Amino acid sequence: MAESQQVTKKGKRKRGRPREYSDENRPPRDRPREGYTRATFIVREDLLNRIKALAYWERMEIKEVVEEALLNHMKGKKIKPLPEKKRKVYKGS
Repeated sequence: MAESQQVTKKGKRKRGRPREYSDENRPPRDRPREGYTRATFIVREDLLNRIKALAYWERMEIKEVVEEALLNHMKGKKIKPLPEKKRKVYKGS
């Protein structure tokens, strides 16, 4: 059994992702590529279904479809950086 797999008192393997991982210790397949980060958004169900369908038919990953849509939306727009005072790191509750 791998070191990261925990066992309960009854000898059964605990399910799910081990909680002891920090970003640096996370396995490579779970770590975002350089220059990327994880983000969580609330999105309408109908849009998510369309994104999933488009990803399926275009043979793309969902994150690729979302990235392309965001880039197309922001294309040609001049966006000023946020002022230093207004920048916040939001943590989930």
